[in-house]
Amino acid sequence: MTYIVDTNVMLRYLLNDDSKQSPIATQYLTNDKLTFFMSSQMLCEVIWFLRYSLKVQKSELVTMLEQIIATPNFICDNGVDMGLKFLKEGGDFADGVIAYNVQKFDNTCLLSFDKKAQKIAKKLNIQFIKP
Repeated sequence: MTYIVDTNVMLRYLLNDDSKQSPIATQYLTNDKLTFFMSSQMLCEVIWFLRYSLKVQKSELVTMLEQIIATPNFICDNGVDMGLKFLKEGGDFADGVIAYNVQKFDNTCLLSFDKKAQKIAKKLNIQFIKP
């Protein structure tokens, strides 16, 4: 069985901030006999919370994501890789997850007002249009 991890479980695991829930989350997520799916949507929420609520630096978020991706029993969807690329380029993880879909579908482009996302998309050869 594969467990699809919700944001609250991942945050309890990462932050170890709840005396009841954190140990349970840790018990599950450190069990290498279990398999976990880390969706890009869930990681968008985690990154947003850590970045904007707790003011975690982007470099720390990159390290955290690289560790998640490298964990053998953690499965991530392909949007996570593009989100990580955007984060490494100084952009937002969520913009990278959105941009992933441009490569996933035929005849698509990224429509965004975000100048930083446009710049990173151009660097990564992702087609975009300025509205």
